[in-house]
Amino acid sequence: MSKDDEVPASRFRRAQIASRAGLRAGTQHLVHGLKRMVQGERGEQASREARDEEIARIIFEALSQLRGMALKAAQLLCMELEILPEPMRRKLGRSFYQVPPLSPAMSRSLVMSELGSMPELLFSHFEAEAFAAASLGQVHRATGRDGEPLAIKLQYPGVATSLSSDMRMIRGLVKVLPIDHLVRPQVLNRTLRDIEDRLQEEIDYELEAENSRWFGQAFADWERLKIPRVYDQFTTSVVLCTERIEGRHIDEWLEKTRPSQELRDHFGQIVTDFFYHCIYRLHRVHADPNPGNFIFMEDGRLGIIDFGCVQSFEPSFIRDMRASTQGYIDNDLDAALAAYERLGLLPVERTESALRARRERFRKAREYVSKIFGAEKFDFSTNAGLVTESQKEFADSLGIVENVPRGLSYYNRAFSGMMRMLEQMGARVCLRPPPLEQSK
Repeated sequence: MSKDDEVPASRFRRAQIASRAGLRAGTQHLVHGLKRMVQGERGEQASREARDEEIARIIFEALSQLRGMALKAAQLLCMELEILPEPMRRKLGRSFYQVPPLSPAMSRSLVMSELGSMPELLFSHFEAEAFAAASLGQVHRATGRDGEPLAIKLQYPGVATSLSSDMRMIRGLVKVLPIDHLVRPQVLNRTLRDIEDRLQEEIDYELEAENSRWFGQAFADWERLKIPRVYDQFTTSVVLCTERIEGRHIDEWLEKTRPSQELRDHFGQIVTDFFYHCIYRLHRVHADPNPGNFIFMEDGRLGIIDFGCVQSFEPSFIRDMRASTQGYIDNDLDAALAAYERLGLLPVERTESALRARRERFRKAREYVSKIFGAEKFDFSTNAGLVTESQKEFADSLGIVENVPRGLSYYNRAFSGMMRMLEQMGARVCLRPPPLEQSK
């Protein structure tokens, strides 16, 4: 194993990497300030963009070295609307399924210690070289004794014990990021606490296996979806064995197969219907919608993997989220804003002057939302950037958020992940939310 592939295990070494990144990022803030003094407003925009890009590069470089909880927490944070700057989200997008794998020796050692025997005795074939690697672990191809294709996910050693210390590092690194949006410190702290709680669950592969079985049963009659079977006899808290799904991730699928518009629409609608069914029928969502967890299969099915991050919702939360969207579609801003009041996103207003001002503030956001969700088919191929514009407009209209309702960050994460995929595909899909009592 080369130096570049090693994951720094000691807290001192990990803290050293994070501290160095923080200092370098802080230097970029100083450089930007000096340039602003010299150039004035003339070069402000270009200087700020250059600063953001360089800080994103510095932080991403450090997180790629740290891997583990630090990288995973940052990945989850980048899915939160308007939390991290755009350059940081772009950089972290590369890390979802492109982290360099660790050595074959470590993978064999993990299998032996957890499953009690050498992999060659457990499986008819086991590839010691990982074919996919991410922040918390890596995945190996294997073949069962009966010829079944398997995927063996192995958690990196030390991941669980580094959770608290790595979250402290993330909080420190977030302080040096150029976060210029309207978000209260308590909202950011709440988001980071939610991420830490969710990661505590995600490192338990037995819990992930249980989630996978649950979603597999819930979508058992969906011919368009493939959720892999779990093999309990080869699963522990740090080893997960599932059926292996063959296909391509979205970047490779788009680049290598150059799919037709019809095929883009086909997969786009599957992604949309999966999200809506989870939200409106099951009240439980796959809350880690990074591109590496969706596999485009040659037979037209969409494979969905990695159910380590799952969130359930109260029926009242789903009703209010549904009511807010319908209010926009029906041009009934009062209904949409009343739903936000019930959710706690807006303070309760009763005077007509305050309500009138609020309606005007959300008028443009309503135009965006009604166009996206009210259309029979929304065409992402000809409306590139409209979703991002609408999200920014909504954030501006909402203003400073004093309270984040329970479950909202996970809802936003799943929703934003779906919209990013649809935009990347250039799909044409029906985004109208179904009635609460129905689902496709």
